[in-house]
Amino acid sequence: MKAYAGIDVGKDKLDVSWLRDATTNKKKTKVLKNTPKGHKELVTWLLKNTKY
Repeated sequence: MKAYAGIDVGKDKLDVSWLRDATTNKKKTKVLKNTPKGHKELVTWLLKNTKY
């Protein structure tokens, strides 16, 4: 199964949108700080939510 995510990178924050279900258009979003810690949190969040 494929996972689709979009990341808008700003100076201070990362706006992330993950398409949970393409048929129903269900999405999950998250805002993180654009720092090394925020990058790690992003990877953790994506891996946790995209395991099938």
